[in-house]
Amino acid sequence: MMRLVTSLLVLMLLVAGCGHKSPQQTAQERLRMAGMGLEVENGCTKCHDENASVLGPSWKAVAERYQGNPNARQILIDSVKNGSNGKWAQTTGGVAMPP
Repeated sequence: MMRLVTSLLVLMLLVAGCGHKSPQQTAQERLRMAGMGLEVENGCTKCHDENASVLGPSWKAVAERYQGNPNARQILIDSVKNGSNGKWAQTTGGVAMPP
């Protein structure tokens, strides 16, 4: 009987753990959700799209260019805050990104 109860408890714990998100996943999801809509509010979508170049590069192209660059986060923050010019000249035709 004790073996059956123990087995049931283990089974219940396993089932309860299915679909449980790690603290890191949860934090990442919270950050993503906190940023939802900022790109629309700040006008980013007028020039950028997730997968296609509009006037500026797609976000996918930006991610590919900076993948593996340990300074990517700061470079992109600086570009968004201060604007940039020339980094994507072939894509933008030389049009600068405003801050």
